[in-house]
Amino acid sequence: MQLLKCGNMKVGDKVIVNPFTTTDPANQKGKEGVVVEIINNEGLNIVKVRFSKDCYGLYDGDTLKESAKSKEQ
Repeated sequence: MQLLKCGNMKVGDKVIVNPFTTTDPANQKGKEGVVVEIINNEGLNIVKVRFSKDCYGLYDGDTLKESAKSKEQ
């Protein structure tokens, strides 16, 4: 099931990966990306983030925070 929101985040928002996260398979700690999909997996919100044309990562919603740039829009 695809959701359009995760907390205050929604598809299209700019987010930053927590630089102190202990697991980061996409190796994008502290970097900014755009939310492209939000999936609810048995109560856990998984957020797909695009960092560049060829780089995507899947993150727990708690690992991300909205970018200041995104809030200004």
